[in-house]
Amino acid sequence: MPRTATALLVLLLLSALAYGAGVTLFRAQTQGDSVHLEWNAAHEPGVSGYDVYRQDYPADDFDRLARLSPTAQPHYLDQNVYRTTAGRGPVIYRLDVHTATGLRTFHTTPTPAEESMMVRSWDTIKLMFR
Repeated sequence: MPRTATALLVLLLLSALAYGAGVTLFRAQTQGDSVHLEWNAAHEPGVSGYDVYRQDYPADDFDRLARLSPTAQPHYLDQNVYRTTAGRGPVIYRLDVHTATGLRTFHTTPTPAEESMMVRSWDTIKLMFR
């Protein structure tokens, strides 16, 4: 019986560590010609690092943008996103969280930047004269 209790306790501890590798927030926000990525990781004692990737349209593969230490700030600014993307097609970001129990992957796409009233008005004026 004590062996069973010890094995159960070890399994419970390992599952808690695996569950602790969760990211509660991963989002991308467009800021001009850049994309700001941010994430909020739940308490993650077993994290050994983060990898940030981008998939440019029309490519099928992800290119690694950065490898970050577990103590790094939970954000990344991609300043080259629209310089390398042909025609500003769809972009997908991936965050890999490396832990002692394995790899967890999260995906997101950039949300559009808030347009100002001036930009919307200028676009409307340009449409009137086409």
